[in-house]
Amino acid sequence: MIKDEELLEKAERGEGLTVEEVMRYQELVKPVHHVYEKYGTLARLYLEEQPAKLWAIENVPAYLHKIDEQAEDV
Repeated sequence: MIKDEELLEKAERGEGLTVEEVMRYQELVKPVHHVYEKYGTLARLYLEEQPAKLWAIENVPAYLHKIDEQAEDV
């Protein structure tokens, strides 16, 4: 069994992981949940219905947070 640091490095390099390694990796690296306010959530729902527009945006979480900031400024 490889150490946690070695597992993280292996995942970063894009090497294939076994099922056990994937399960350990998921325990080590928790997903980041983004919470958006009203307008960011509406924009996310719209983008989910329009996949071509969603793919065109490089950083979706930053885009949605920016929409919320702009709505607060108005």
